[in-house]
Amino acid sequence: MTKVISISIPDELHERLEQYKKDLNMSQLFREKVEEVLASKERIKNQIRGEVNMKQVLKRWDQEDKADKEEGYKKGQVDGLEWASNAARKELKYLCEVFDPFGQWNHEGLFGDKVVGEHFEQMFDEDENLGYEGEGLTDYNAYTRAWFDGFLEAARKFYDEALMAYEAQRNRR
Repeated sequence: MTKVISISIPDELHERLEQYKKDLNMSQLFREKVEEVLASKERIKNQIRGEVNMKQVLKRWDQEDKADKEEGYKKGQVDGLEWASNAARKELKYLCEVFDPFGQWNHEGLFGDKVVGEHFEQMFDEDENLGYEGEGLTDYNAYTRAWFDGFLEAARKFYDEALMAYEAQRNRR
């Protein structure tokens, strides 16, 4: 069974085609060209399936993702400790007791935070790995989510230690 289809071609091509219309079987020409293009696409698809071990690719991608997360977490710890040791007490308290980076909907929400937004904007500018994959609540990339975990953990540990030292100092007075 055959199907009838129509195609559109530019006027210039149509004019050239008209010169050879009697010598060409348009249906056969179209069939042959479509077969050639489809065969090429199928050959590439089959080569990918036959020559590329998809399990190995996916395993490598998982390893890369894990390495990105580990790198992000470690960098977050370094950045968090550095930031916490230089932050004003009110900023540090806010970050540790109130702030939720995963509750910020997008760059504008995170960077628009009145207390720590400017600090995070600067950090995002300085580290090209920090970023979003989209626009929603869960759209931080894997590196960034791990970075926030490391950053907040280090800042909170610093805050807890500093609070204990501060209270001990006040009690000695």
